[in-house]
Amino acid sequence: MGRDYLKERGIADQHIIAETQGDSTAESAGRVAAIMKANGMRTCLAVSDDYHIFRIKQMLGRHGIEVYGSPRQPAQAVSWWQRARAILREVLSYTLWLMGSERLTG
Repeated sequence: MGRDYLKERGIADQHIIAETQGDSTAESAGRVAAIMKANGMRTCLAVSDDYHIFRIKQMLGRHGIEVYGSPRQPAQAVSWWQRARAILREVLSYTLWLMGSERLTG
């Protein structure tokens, strides 16, 4: 999805490195950090839902990556309840990650 977004905006394949194997945000963050370090990169721009940016930045930061966040525009309007539920999920996921339950943090 992210790769397609970048390609549609004219970014050439040779400038895109995609992580496609992670099953959770925590796993993906670890894999992205490893890819970045292997390629001599130390900073990145994370693009995701506004309520998800904080957790991504924390997870990549733990791997020594300097992260800037940019919330993407929602694909569709969401209700107050959907947004509240998403934020509560992030709070729970972040708390579990801090406690060491990375497999549960999606």
